[in-house]
Amino acid sequence: FFVLAPFVRPVYRAPRFAAPPFYRIFEIMSYQMHYVMEKWLVASLDVLTYDLYLTWLVAWTYYTTSPRPSMDQLRAAVVPLFLAVMEEDKKAEFEKEGQASR
Repeated sequence: FFVLAPFVRPVYRAPRFAAPPFYRIFEIMSYQMHYVMEKWLVASLDVLTYDLYLTWLVAWTYYTTSPRPSMDQLRAAVVPLFLAVMEEDKKAEFEKEGQASR
């Protein structure tokens, strides 16, 4: 046998009713789906980053182009608030002293 085996052509007989290789089709389909899902993921991440970049760009443009109030305007807006708070503190202190004297 070992002497003649290299010279004897083996006879391979396929099964009479061979099933179609569905598993190979499903394998290829799964590879395709993996590829498509990866493409979708990358595209969605690109869209997200571009969206964030556009948001930052709009915010930065609005921030840098919006007018700034002058220092006099800021003082005119803030000084009355400080005065009102100081008056409220004086009233509260006066009421506390009055309650303590009683």
